[in-house]
Amino acid sequence: MGSSFRLSLWIWLSIGILITGYLISLGVSYHMAFSIQKQLPDISDFAVTSTELCQRIPEYFEEQNRYYGKAVIMGEPELLDKARSKSAEVANCLDSLAALRGLAPELREKIRRLRSEIRRYAEQADQIHRKTSTGETGAEMVEQITRLSNRKKVLAEMLNAMPGDIRKNLSANVSDMISGVRQKNTVNISVSAAIVCLVLLIIYGIIRKYIIGTLFRITEYLYESSQKVAHISSGISSGSQQLAEGATAQAAAITQAIASLEQIASMTRQNAGDTRKAREARHQGGEHLQNLSRAMKKTGSAMSDIESQGAEIRRIIETINEIAFQTNLLALNAAVEAARAGTSGAGFAVVADEVRNLATRSAGAASEIRNLIEKTVREIRTGAHLLQETEAALSETVVQNEAVRHLIDSIANSSQDQAEGIEEVNRTMSEIDRIVQQNATNAELFSSAFIRLNGQSERMSYFIRKLKGLSEKREQIRVRIALKGDFCDEKTGRKMPFITRDISAKGACIIIPAPLEEGARGTLRITSASARFPDLRGHVLRISEGAAAGTCEAGIRFTELSAGLKEQLLDILSTASEAA
Repeated sequence: MGSSFRLSLWIWLSIGILITGYLISLGVSYHMAFSIQKQLPDISDFAVTSTELCQRIPEYFEEQNRYYGKAVIMGEPELLDKARSKSAEVANCLDSLAALRGLAPELREKIRRLRSEIRRYAEQADQIHRKTSTGETGAEMVEQITRLSNRKKVLAEMLNAMPGDIRKNLSANVSDMISGVRQKNTVNISVSAAIVCLVLLIIYGIIRKYIIGTLFRITEYLYESSQKVAHISSGISSGSQQLAEGATAQAAAITQAIASLEQIASMTRQNAGDTRKAREARHQGGEHLQNLSRAMKKTGSAMSDIESQGAEIRRIIETINEIAFQTNLLALNAAVEAARAGTSGAGFAVVADEVRNLATRSAGAASEIRNLIEKTVREIRTGAHLLQETEAALSETVVQNEAVRHLIDSIANSSQDQAEGIEEVNRTMSEIDRIVQQNATNAELFSSAFIRLNGQSERMSYFIRKLKGLSEKREQIRVRIALKGDFCDEKTGRKMPFITRDISAKGACIIIPAPLEEGARGTLRITSASARFPDLRGHVLRISEGAAAGTCEAGIRFTELSAGLKEQLLDILSTASEAA
């Protein structure tokens, strides 16, 4: 009871110190924020007021000089009073600017000197321009005006440069404020770190004195129990792993058989589809042949009609030849009569001659048309004979096409029956595959359950060793877990599959189907864990015969592992042993 009371007292004392440090840190932070808030209005007022004054001063100075110029040009000395009022406003603005808080002493002194220079300039300008406005001139006056103009330019340049000086002063003030904030932050962080370190030391002393000793005795018994559980679960896990691998291989074989059946079924369905397309194409071809046969018959009939019409045309041409012959005779008689008539029949002779020429040309054209018609009729007869032969060949083709139709229909029906039979076999194989997959899944679940049991046992052993405070370091703790992967040899480039027997942050013991050279360097890529392992570079320390026939055990030493990667690997191992 007293020990428990002292333990709670020390814990509450540690918490009180931690809260006190937190409150002190809050107080320092509040003080820093308050000081910053106190400085911000001054800086804001300085920025706004200085900007406004820096804009007004050059404007007032320019207006002052414009009044001087108008007084000289217009000859009105009254304008000099307005110039003096603008000069007074310039002086007031400079006084206000010099009185601002946060202004650097050297800049304040510079503004005061500038005010004195502007005041003297105003006095000289008032005297000179008052004389010139009344008409007073001379070489000396011109020289004074020139010097005054040069002085005005110098003062204008100084006034225009003033905003830049003000901005530099404002930047310096902000930099000083930021520097002060950084110093205060450093103090705050130092105080907070000191308080945290003190609290951690106190808590560490309490835990070391009152907790670790009690837990050490408990872990002695837990460690022995975890070793027994790990031994039993390792044996069961090995058997279940072999069962799962056998079921997986069987499922893979059935899956391959199903894929082959599916390919055959796909080819059969494709053949059936091609047969249907061929039947449709044959049907369309038969219709085209029938249409072509009908068209050939119509063409033969049309050619017969053309032949009969050619005979009619030949009769008409003979009539035209007879008319031309009679016309020629008539023209000849007319020419004879015109010759008898003498001079009075000369015109009639010309007409008769033209009529004879036309008759001759008509006879020639009719002869050419008759020859062409006779040639066309001969060709039509030849075409009609060819059409008859083509029609006979088409009739034979139609008969053969009908026989092909019967053969294609028979092939299509056979392909359909074959496709239905293969589909039935495929469904049966799918059902077998489903059962095998379910068995493989059950075997995997059975194996993973014992792997998780093994992982939990190893994890419990790890925490027990950690609580016992054994001398072995954290990276030397080995986790017994079966993980699949590949070892890539850097020298030969060969990949060799492996299964881990145990693994730690410094190395692993792997089971491989063939021996490796001692000293060989390479990379381990673990692919079967749910957690993503990094690529592990290492070299082979030793080679020995494995427990199973035809296997070897290789001890791998990891290289190029940083401290952070060791911590990450241990976390992944803990997660993988639980989720394997």
